[in-house]
Amino acid sequence: MSRICLCEEHKILLAELYTRTNKTLDDLPYTEEFERLHASFLNRTGLNLDRHDVWRAVVNVRKARHLSRKRRTPANPTGDQAPDVAADASTAKG
Repeated sequence: MSRICLCEEHKILLAELYTRTNKTLDDLPYTEEFERLHASFLNRTGLNLDRHDVWRAVVNVRKARHLSRKRRTPANPTGDQAPDVAADASTAKG
């Protein structure tokens, strides 16, 4: 497994791009927001990294405590369960 070594400027850029997303780090992979982060990072740095490498770099930046923690926002701010979740829960009780 190769190790990605980014200069401090690239780490700062990744942190900046991450703060522009609305997702927590755990919720970011496989989303359009991550795709935009990946494309913007490549465009601004000129590096040729695949999604996996950029993801690992973002995680490493977080481990180095360069990312601010985000709080998850509930999918449904009223606190009500979505109908399909409520239906699944009622059938599971039997």
